[in-house]
Amino acid sequence: YSNGDILNRFNGDIGTVSGNAISWLPTIIIAIYKFIATFVVILHYDVVMAVISFLSAPFMLLISRFVIKKQREYSKKVREMSSQLMTFEVETFYNFDTIKSFGVAPYYSKKMRWWQQKYKDISLRYNMFSIKTNIFLSVLGMLVQFVAFGYCLFRLWTHDISYGTMTLFLQQRSNLSGAFNNVISIIPSFLNSSVSA
Repeated sequence: YSNGDILNRFNGDIGTVSGNAISWLPTIIIAIYKFIATFVVILHYDVVMAVISFLSAPFMLLISRFVIKKQREYSKKVREMSSQLMTFEVETFYNFDTIKSFGVAPYYSKKMRWWQQKYKDISLRYNMFSIKTNIFLSVLGMLVQFVAFGYCLFRLWTHDISYGTMTLFLQQRSNLSGAFNNVISIIPSFLNSSVSA
């Protein structure tokens, strides 16, 4: 790297760390407040509905350790590979005249394609892991939503609640899930910042 390249990468990592650190605190405070307030409202009306609304949380906490570890590993690998690829590119382009004069340009071209393929493979594995994780969490959220909807229909059928109360339950359950997901969604940006740091 030249001094300018090093400074640009350093400033980029500093920007990632500082930007995420500034946005975390308000997001976490708002999400936790919304989560607690919504849970208390549901708990006030129906304890069983509060438990159903909270069903996905234990599963999320159980898999979070595995997911966080994997995300951190992939994020680190992608950043390291990006750094190595950039190093090769910078050295190649700075010394392009020398490479041409020795007639080894085809070798460098082949090596460049090898680095790009390696970077692509790691990025695709990381994306596939993210897609699988998101699908699993979406399916889990839908199952909890169906259970909550079924419970509300049962309570409505037995005339224990009105249609308005059922709407309130389902809306508050959705808000509770949204607040919990907001807290969980901070994890990838936290990992990105920790790897940058």
